[in-house]
Amino acid sequence: MVYANGNLDCDGITPIAGSSVTYSNTVGGNIAPHTFTEWGLCEKCNAVNPDFLTPVEGFYQLSADKHLFWFAHYTTKLNQSANAQLMADIDMAEVIDYPGIGDNNHPYSGIFEGQNHLIKNLTIDMPEEANVGFFRDITAGAQISGITIDNSCSIRGKNFVGAFIGRASGNGEAFLSQLGNEGNVTSVAQNAGAMVGCNVSGDLKLTLINCYNVGDITSGWEAGGLSGWFGNDAIVTNCYNMGAVTNGESFARGNNIQITNCFDPVTDWPALPVSPIEDFTNGIIFQALSEAAPGVWYEAADGHPILYNPNGTGINETKRQQSIADGQYFDLQGRKVSAASMRKGIYVKNGRKIVVK
Repeated sequence: MVYANGNLDCDGITPIAGSSVTYSNTVGGNIAPHTFTEWGLCEKCNAVNPDFLTPVEGFYQLSADKHLFWFAHYTTKLNQSANAQLMADIDMAEVIDYPGIGDNNHPYSGIFEGQNHLIKNLTIDMPEEANVGFFRDITAGAQISGITIDNSCSIRGKNFVGAFIGRASGNGEAFLSQLGNEGNVTSVAQNAGAMVGCNVSGDLKLTLINCYNVGDITSGWEAGGLSGWFGNDAIVTNCYNMGAVTNGESFARGNNIQITNCFDPVTDWPALPVSPIEDFTNGIIFQALSEAAPGVWYEAADGHPILYNPNGTGINETKRQQSIADGQYFDLQGRKVSAASMRKGIYVKNGRKIVVK
């Protein structure tokens, strides 16, 4: 290992103006301290301040745009399995360079609980880059729940573009629940979708429960309402798409998607017959979703089902829902089960995966 020695700037490489630097196999440099900004990054070298937030019971609590911005950098550069909770709706209007959580070399594998909060005014415009979304890359172990990206948001990338997840990879399972997208998603080339742009691994199984899309999904080719490619054997339960899809399959693309109680106005599969477009706003689909997941779904002003209370979003509403659902578990087919009847397998309670061994 070769080290720079001398009076160095905070990046540990660049000599401070007026000084010289030598190189050796021993550490001997005098490195200047970082100058961190209110956004949690060094203003000189862009390093992440690891102490910007302190986790509470294992979760970073994010209540402002600067917190989310910092967390995206922190997970990508220092800790890709960090857990977080949204403590408020987050308005991203002042963030012009949100990087997304995770990247190709550091895919996110933590637990991210939105607690039924909204992401507002998020604009991601990376038409020359792949793997673009609120989460750029995820892998096995990721559990993401309780977030709505509202209709003030837009996401654009070159390929593998999702409102929530650009690219998924790895070996194992990832779990998505109570995610709603109302923003427009565009890939200049291939694979756009609301939940997942593209799962590039045949060995990563995705499970989605209580998710929806009403945004427009546009791709050069291989678009899908919920996903441009779910990969193999994805489990999709109690979900719907009513967004317009250009150059792809309306509901989703994937191999052997396992569908239960899902709805789309265009796709016509044996497990997913076409639903009349008016049923998305006249209460028919809302009722079907709500019966499968009591206390989870609400109706927007125009009638389409949503995952937050338009008259009171966020953690207080989440607590109310949890009190309603206390003791209630659901299997991956969206059916309510009692604790006494649970066998080995995966279940859902309050949007989080529960594994019974």
